[in-house]
Amino acid sequence: MNQASASDYINNFKLFMAGRVYHRTLSAYATRYYLDSILADFGEDALKKALEAVSQHLDYYENLTGAPQSKIRAAVKELSSMHIQSAESYEEKLQDQVRKSLKDSPTARRARLAAAEKQPSKLAVTVMVYRRNPDVVAEVLLRANGSCEACRKKAPFARAKDGSPYLEIHHELQLAKGGDDTVANAMALCPNCHRAKHYA
Repeated sequence: MNQASASDYINNFKLFMAGRVYHRTLSAYATRYYLDSILADFGEDALKKALEAVSQHLDYYENLTGAPQSKIRAAVKELSSMHIQSAESYEEKLQDQVRKSLKDSPTARRARLAAAEKQPSKLAVTVMVYRRNPDVVAEVLLRANGSCEACRKKAPFARAKDGSPYLEIHHELQLAKGGDDTVANAMALCPNCHRAKHYA
């Protein structure tokens, strides 16, 4: 890629983020990559602006050239129609639906199963992550010495990558609730105990 092309890509990105029309045409692949990356990195509001920028560009380009941009329009339509929610809220809704299904009659449940699509539809979710301190993780894992700090059992398996005991770091006061990312607020748990801390 030459300097002029790189400059065009950077400028297009800025216009995507601002929701403003851009004139340097991108391939369908590059457009979709931009949109997917913006959703993943900046969330739903930024995606809406980017989709507006792409829609304006499509109107501009198709009016100028008369050439339909069906692949890009399809991507815009798909992303515009997605119901975007947080991964946590999706999981909560799914668990509510499972509880209702368990209470339903076997006949009704099996009738729904018989009529259900076998391939699941896709759903865009946003994920908020915290930049964790690797030294906190390291200190807590060393303190645990390969055993769950709740049930005291050895880690259930070793990581294939390096052979280290598989334990998960749990914050007693969750980061999402204002908890500190500190050794004092963290413990190393086996997957079962970690799930129990969140769901039991």
